[in-house]
Amino acid sequence: MTTLGDRSARLGNSPARTSTVFIVAKDPETHFGDTRPAFSKHGAVVLEVDDPQLMEHLLGMLAEEDPELASSIVTVSSRDLTPACLLRARKDVERTAGVVYAVECGELHDRNNSFASISRLAFQLNRHIEDLKTVLPDILRNAELKASEIQRCSQTVLECWRLIGAINSASSGHGLQIPHPLAKEAERIRMQLEQSLPTLAHVKHFESGSAALDAVIESIVTPEPDSGPFIDDYELSLYQKTERLMTRLAAEYGEGTEHIDRGVRDRLNQIEQRIARHAKRVEAAKERDDAARREAAQQRLAESVKAPPPKAPVPEAPASRAEARSTAKVHADEEMPIEEADWAKRFDVGAGLVIDPAQRSVTLNGKPYSFGKRSVARFKLLFILAKHRNRWVPAKRLSQPDGPWREKDGVTPSTLNSAVSRLRASLKELPALAKALECQSNELHGHARLQWPPESSGD
Repeated sequence: MTTLGDRSARLGNSPARTSTVFIVAKDPETHFGDTRPAFSKHGAVVLEVDDPQLMEHLLGMLAEEDPELASSIVTVSSRDLTPACLLRARKDVERTAGVVYAVECGELHDRNNSFASISRLAFQLNRHIEDLKTVLPDILRNAELKASEIQRCSQTVLECWRLIGAINSASSGHGLQIPHPLAKEAERIRMQLEQSLPTLAHVKHFESGSAALDAVIESIVTPEPDSGPFIDDYELSLYQKTERLMTRLAAEYGEGTEHIDRGVRDRLNQIEQRIARHAKRVEAAKERDDAARREAAQQRLAESVKAPPPKAPVPEAPASRAEARSTAKVHADEEMPIEEADWAKRFDVGAGLVIDPAQRSVTLNGKPYSFGKRSVARFKLLFILAKHRNRWVPAKRLSQPDGPWREKDGVTPSTLNSAVSRLRASLKELPALAKALECQSNELHGHARLQWPPESSGD
């Protein structure tokens, strides 16, 4: 910075400098009067500052500490000036220094109001600059620490997002698994994100991206019963919003892991190792399944070559009417059909319970509860159990086309048990209804029912 006592021009024989900033008197009347102004719409140039950080903090300090002085000046970058204008500006700076020196030595008195105004303005600016120099090293050091913290948190978040992608890639692809085999790893990633994300709240797309990121992790930790192996439109939008935030972080603060704390890096490495081990197990299981299918196909081919011609089937004796009616009743109980029209009209279950399939809502004694977009499977489960209330509904019935699941081989007992538990949790605002949901399951079979009305109805 050009100090007030520096009388030298620093022009032709000075080393090349980067872009500097001139501080100019805003009032056109505050000028020397006998020379051409450097800037036609403003007054004299009082200082030239060649430290951009010092200039930035100076303007901020003036706005807070001395608003009147801040409103009496303007700043002009040297890169925007023509050579002639730049020359006049630096001559003004040199002359201002001479005026201040003359006032300090008593060679110049207040008879010239313009010179006195220029001297007073330059003196006030210099006083603020000297004060700022005493704290500027601490300010810059704190800014450097803050920048380092932001970069560390950014790289941590990017690494967590990469691990979430690894979790999705390590999925078995054999349909829904509840709970997700890597749910614990996803929870550990979420805990790390909760420590790092708040530092990045100033980054563009933070609000939408962080919310979408939490929803992505939630879909891993508590998957919906009706979710399949393919991503839907809602999940795709979550990934797109999260990816926008990650792209912004990578562009502003860079990629890599060199700034991540050692302890955090060790924890993330452990998570990555567990994900890799699970992926290997999934791949090995897939290879065994493929080998078993190939072997079974080869065995069927060999048997078809050696097998004798099939015999004509022997017709069985017709069953009695009683046996036929009994068999038909068993199959009807397993199917438990619901008419398609019933899915479009309100259903009064009784005892104050009303279900509206069109709105995906439940009302118990006048108290409503609505199921969201990602809770369609839970609503279907409740509706089917309500239609067949007080009867045990087998898991096989729940995998029919109108059921909450789409598994061709039926629903496992553990999946049914988990789904009923989550349905109860969703209906915590209607405790009487939640308590009426029951589930019985073992390793081979699973049944659920809605015992309604309960012994003591109410919400």
